[in-house]
Amino acid sequence: MIVPAFFWVATVGAVVQANAVPVLCDVDDSLTMDPADLQRKITAKTRLIVPVHMAGAPSDMDSILAIAEKHAIPVLEDCAQANGGEFRGRKLGSFGRIGMFSLQLNKNATAGEGGILVTNDAALYERCNAAHDLGIPWIGSAPCETGPQSVTWGLGRRMSELCGAVAGAQLAKLPQIVAHMRASKQRIKAMLQGTPGVKFRRLNDERGDTGPFLILMLDDPSRGERAVQRMTEAGLSGTCRLADYGLHIYSNVPQLVRKVPLSPAGNPWNLPDNLESVRDYARGACPQSDALFARSVLIPIPSRLTVEQETQAGEVIRAALL
Repeated sequence: MIVPAFFWVATVGAVVQANAVPVLCDVDDSLTMDPADLQRKITAKTRLIVPVHMAGAPSDMDSILAIAEKHAIPVLEDCAQANGGEFRGRKLGSFGRIGMFSLQLNKNATAGEGGILVTNDAALYERCNAAHDLGIPWIGSAPCETGPQSVTWGLGRRMSELCGAVAGAQLAKLPQIVAHMRASKQRIKAMLQGTPGVKFRRLNDERGDTGPFLILMLDDPSRGERAVQRMTEAGLSGTCRLADYGLHIYSNVPQLVRKVPLSPAGNPWNLPDNLESVRDYARGACPQSDALFARSVLIPIPSRLTVEQETQAGEVIRAALL
């Protein structure tokens, strides 16, 4: 299964839990899956392509789907950081066979924990329904076997009724939340236009961006750490940081780098069907991505900034970069 080098650890963890081997794909200057490298990474053993719409912005779904269709490989969209996002007027999560969304605490629509899967494939829906609960899909008011593909081992990962109620209220507000974050981000970007040695992350579709992060790409990687320190000292709210941070970066995930097995048997790494796909996951495995991470600064955009707060943020960021 092909995943980009910029993700959340749960994305690659789901691949390993399925006894499959993750194959890393470089990201481009949008910090999402690079279609050119995706094409290079496809082999006869590729079974799934998992684009991740990172930091609120859509992947290049036109190019990714064209490659997937050429090779007859299904696509599963990770939309965990892009609730309410779009690509060319179409909602994220509607391009792949399944779209996955997160309602975890720091997402733009949250139920505290949990998430949502969407699909227009009835058979896939029933199988997902079965897997997340008892192993048999719950149709109407009771478990109901609808066919051999709908019966599996359940994971017992139901969302609680309380989280579901919160999610319903949050999702109703999602369009307004996204519109506010996007507008705040655009106004702050406008204040930073022309800052020497600074470019913005390229967006595959600016109108489809949900706006939770402003990502700056510096001409000199050494400027990043100093700029983040200055922003923090100036009291910029949220957590400004270099992109090369935490479990979003492939080489920072110890269980991936060490190829930690699921059991003493060594799976999935030593399964006969996987041996040809096992890769090196240490830093350097995705050099294009590594270079981008080293010079990118992530600045969170809160969901309810006032115009005064936006102005203050713009002034602090610009001063930190000069």
